[in-house]
Amino acid sequence: MTKAISTAQEYDARQILLAGGVAANKHLRETMLSRSPLPVLIPPFILCTDNAAMIASCGYFRFQSGKTSLLSLDVIPNMKLV
Repeated sequence: MTKAISTAQEYDARQILLAGGVAANKHLRETMLSRSPLPVLIPPFILCTDNAAMIASCGYFRFQSGKTSLLSLDVIPNMKLV
């Protein structure tokens, strides 16, 4: 939170947006709103999810199509999902 506010100020940002699963953290939401000198945009809780369900769904459909990976598979950020 401190780094986000500091960086936003350093780059002359006009606002801060919380997003993803971390934005569902009630304490973070409240503290960011109370401490930030900039407006803080926070989506409703229902929209504050991570991508675990999306990744699980992708894995399911890959498995159904006969594609598997070894447990030694490393992190590949730009790996094709289909």
